[in-house]
Amino acid sequence: MDGFKGVYLRPMWGNSLPALHFAGEPCEARVTPRNAPFLDATPHPLSNFLRYSSMAHFLCCSLMNRVKLTLLAAISIALAFTFSCSGNGNNDEQSFIDSSSSSEFSSSSVSSSSEWLSSSSEVLSSSSSVGESSSSSEEPSSSSMEEPSSSSSLPLCGTTSYDPETHYCHDNQTYSCGNLPYNPLTLFCDARDGKAYKWVKIGTQTWMAENLNFNATGSKCGNVLTGNGSLVDGNTTTCDTYGRLYNWATAMAGAESSDATPSGVQGVCPAGWHLPSDGEWDVLMTAVGGDATAGTKLKSEEGWNTGSGYIPGTDDYGFAALPSGNGHSFVNFANVGDSGFWWSTSQFSAINAYYRYVNYYRENVYWDYYNKNLLFSLRCLQD
Repeated sequence: MDGFKGVYLRPMWGNSLPALHFAGEPCEARVTPRNAPFLDATPHPLSNFLRYSSMAHFLCCSLMNRVKLTLLAAISIALAFTFSCSGNGNNDEQSFIDSSSSSEFSSSSVSSSSEWLSSSSEVLSSSSSVGESSSSSEEPSSSSMEEPSSSSSLPLCGTTSYDPETHYCHDNQTYSCGNLPYNPLTLFCDARDGKAYKWVKIGTQTWMAENLNFNATGSKCGNVLTGNGSLVDGNTTTCDTYGRLYNWATAMAGAESSDATPSGVQGVCPAGWHLPSDGEWDVLMTAVGGDATAGTKLKSEEGWNTGSGYIPGTDDYGFAALPSGNGHSFVNFANVGDSGFWWSTSQFSAINAYYRYVNYYRENVYWDYYNKNLLFSLRCLQD
């Protein structure tokens, strides 16, 4: 049949129903003429299988000619399923594929169908690829399923979120010093090195409640926590506890002596703070009840040596005076644990300046002047 243009499928129950015609391009094999029966009238165990095989063969040829893989495969398989499930010559209903009887196919039948199975698997594989690409396009992107940013769970300070590990919120403002939170009601920050210091208000004055620990050129650290030792330039645990030691010239940072109240000398203090004059030390003594008992009231309750004659401090005002010791000739470090010494901006002479002194066995605050080359501690006053 030259120029054959279609295939005709006739159900196995005979000629009582019209044959079905599938338009298509010429196919070189397994094409059934219009008037020929598709299968013998006598039902055969392989009738359904062969009927499906012929259809699949035609489907394969048709798909290769027209490149309409998925649509034609679906239509052909649906029709085959319909024909197969319609019944046999005795009008008994049967399923298209019976898994329990599939194992009874003879080896010769399976062998003869291997070519069809190979070509069919290619069609199904192609169809599966299309399905997979379609389904993958429907999957939500991972970015859309990401958890909300952790910043959304941070607390608010006013209208701005903040990290409590690095900032402190007060009055709708955040405070951080050296990447650590600090409470401005009890601390202030030295922006030069990120150190936070306690402060305390006594009478009309606001004092640092710990010794200055700013590493100014010429300042030193002791290398022992008690007794006598030596001085070093770098930081030590002694400085962490007691602060650094400064001679008078280093403390003044080039400023002239001042007896004024306030002194007006920032020296090496942080911005907004200044070194106290001798007169400002006097104001503090008056506020705490006088020099005679000021030592006991201003000394910290801990950190002092408890040797013979020890008089414990009560730290009534939170000043927390510490026994930071002193330095001599930029080499020797002495009296740590026993005494504390603090400079003023007031000089007695060209080589001496006034200072205040507290001892572990005294209840008073001692006042005197000494050589400017000695290294003492510093307390700053707020401007």
